[in-house]
This record gives sequence, structure tokens and C-alpha cells, in this order.
Amino acid sequence: DAARIPAYLDFKTYFKHAHTTTTTTTTTTTTTTTPLTAATMTTKAPTQAQSPQPTRVPTPAPTPMPTPVPTPTPTPAPTSAPTPQPTPVPTPAPTPVPTPVPTPAPTAAQGKWVLGEMGQTCNQACPNLTACDPDTQSSLTTYDLVKAAMREAGYECKGGHGHRNYAGSPFSTGRSDDCAPFNDADPDVKSVCDANQIQHHRALCYCKATASAVPVFHMPE
Repeated sequence: DAARIPAYLDFKTYFKHAHTTTTTTTTTTTTTTTPLTAATMTTKAPTQAQSPQPTRVPTPAPTPMPTPVPTPTPTPAPTSAPTPQPTPVPTPAPTPVPTPVPTPAPTAAQGKWVLGEMGQTCNQACPNLTACDPDTQSSLTTYDLVKAAMREAGYECKGGHGHRNYAGSPFSTGRSDDCAPFNDADPDVKSVCDANQIQHHRALCYCKATASAVPVFHMPE
């Protein structure tokens, strides 16, 4: 339209001007087109549950099989002490009852105090299958000790007597000065079993069972 053409332009100049404007507009439109990126690409199948945070480093080797049932409560720390009374090793065989072989040396038999008759020696006062023990008799070095031993023998002391170490000591006189302890002032002197120096004294004797008095049992073959 000649009326729309500016006065300073002819038709040819106007046509060139209009063509240049159209090309510029098209280029601008192409430039502003949003390119395709990873954010705009869609997955063929949607993710069932979105991970809260992606794994930074992939697992080097996956678990071959999942845990069938997880431990409900794991042990927070190892046991500080083992079971108080486990049997470390079971007994291979119970102890036979009774012992098939008797003890080679019998347990030392306990003795007893015996008060002899007047003038008797301890060898005479001790009953059969027992023997006098001079060391035990020599240990009665105080009145309290000899009084307690006399009581075990069934006799009550009427009073104390001076210490003596001659044959037949310790002893009882039967008087008010009754029970005499053994005098251990001389370590080489001991009470004896085969003598009684004073005929009216009663020797206090310690009688122990002899080895032959202890029965030995043998198991049948």
C-alpha cells in the first residue's frame, strides 16, 4: 500500500526493511526455545517410592540375599561376664561308688583321753588296738589344759598341782592338789607310755587307734 510507505522510502527499500524484520523475529523465537535436559526428560515407568536422598556412592557388592527376618533387638554390647556356672567340660565318666581301690594309708584315727588306775602305765591304761601318744600328753602344759583333758576322760579335777615331768605325768593325785600339768622346761624330756614313777598317781593317757585297728575293705574281683 503506497499510502503506508514512508515518504522517504520507495517500495524496494520498504520491502527490504520488512524482510529483515521478519528474519530477526524468527531468529529470536528459535533462540528462546527451552532445550531438553535431564530434568525435563520423563521415565518410561514412574518410580514407586522416591528415595529421600540418593546414594552418593553405589554399593560395591550387593548383598546376595536379603535378611529373611531382621533381629528385633540387637545386643548393644557383648556380654561382660560369661554364664556363672557352665560345665566347661562334661565329666567323661562318673566317679564309681564305692572307690574300687582303698586308700593306701588310712586316715589317722582320732584318739581319746583315758585316766589310768593308780600305778598303771599308759600302755596298760590304753584299751586294746590303741596306743599311747606321748607327744599329745606332753602338750598339756597348763592347768586349764590338763583340767579339760581330765573332763574328756570323765574326771573332774579337785584342784591344781605343780608341773611335773617324771614318768606318769600328767597325772591325778586324788587330793586337793589334784591335777598336774606336764613340765616342758626341758625340751628333751617327754611324757612316757611304759612307766609310772609314783604308784598312787593316776596317769592321764592319750590313746589313739593303731593301723591294725583300722579295717581295710577290698572290692570283690
